[in-house]
Amino acid sequence: MGLSDEAKAAAKKQLEFYFSDSNLPRDAFLTEQVDAPGSGGYVDLALLCTFSRMRMHLGLRDGIKASAVPQDVLQELAEVLKGSSTLTVKEDGLAVKRTQALNPDDVSTEAIDKRSLYAVPFPHDATLDAMTAAFATVAPVQSLRMRRHLQTKDFRGSVFVEFESEEVAQRVMKERIEFAGAVLQLQPKLQYIRRKKEGASAPAAETAAAKDTAAESGAADAAAPAATTGDTSTEPRADTPADAAPPAREPASEAAADAAQAGGNQYELAKGCCVSITTDGADKVHFGTLRDALGGSKAGIKFLSLNKGATDGFMRFGNPEDAQAALALAPEGVMQVQGHPVKLALMTGADEEAILEAAVETMKAKDARDAAGGDGGRGGGRGRGR
Repeated sequence: MGLSDEAKAAAKKQLEFYFSDSNLPRDAFLTEQVDAPGSGGYVDLALLCTFSRMRMHLGLRDGIKASAVPQDVLQELAEVLKGSSTLTVKEDGLAVKRTQALNPDDVSTEAIDKRSLYAVPFPHDATLDAMTAAFATVAPVQSLRMRRHLQTKDFRGSVFVEFESEEVAQRVMKERIEFAGAVLQLQPKLQYIRRKKEGASAPAAETAAAKDTAAESGAADAAAPAATTGDTSTEPRADTPADAAPPAREPASEAAADAAQAGGNQYELAKGCCVSITTDGADKVHFGTLRDALGGSKAGIKFLSLNKGATDGFMRFGNPEDAQAALALAPEGVMQVQGHPVKLALMTGADEEAILEAAVETMKAKDARDAAGGDGGRGGGRGRGR
């Protein structure tokens, strides 16, 4: 039985998103495939079919290997992609690439942020598709990223939504958009980021949404910063580096140690130090086994988040050199740990910023506690060190 028209349309839209200006520059793993020597920019269609959202659209089982993707599925996809205005299918029908090369001016973080809005509030059970549809009534949506709590991964009740241009984003801001009975509050993403950096409190609507989410889930970190990864207008896969799960909060002792070593601005952390982790979910691959495979205490890992059975996580190193040394242990982006493949990729853009922001906020919170007398030991001391 072939793919339904609905499945074909969804898969086509998903693939177009993977290669779009909104996603490709942020997707380290896919960029590596595009830039691979001799690829000509083409990426195997079978490999793309193993990504989480593609598996969902095509009805493929979790964990399927590229070699196991049915040939009839590949043929149907190749045929439907011939009608794409942004993608080109290879003559043999087995690979696909962007029709036009990326324009650096269009895909810079600043350019994307300029045409993006911050929107709040949404209920904690809102779906990506439903929220995208709400904005699509006003203007075509390039991408929509759900902001999540770093530790619990619960939806924070706010999103970043990208439009075709800054002009379109400004026009959308003037519209009255409702979702689940509430009028959305909109502001430019850059304005929101600037406010956050200046230490301003979150809008009342977001605070209320965060509290509601925490109450539902029992989360203790309702005010934690959220990653902007893993959720887009046609959500990037959850099993690749660009879309690693929102990271856990770093222990305050680790973050404080980094601040002490940094000098100058005690809250400034170097970029190029965060590496995403993607596994097949095997119990043998976890914090301890991965740390040992990378060299143990000598690897320079400041923080590593990977629970047993998890399919994704991240590492933060003390400096870019240590991060590159770890990546060198993963030829073509993959290393073997306890007999299982583990994908490693350098994190950039919003992915990296979310991790660094979480570490910095942890430092600030710890310093504030210490200044107020601390909460660790008797008499306001630091308590037992970790």
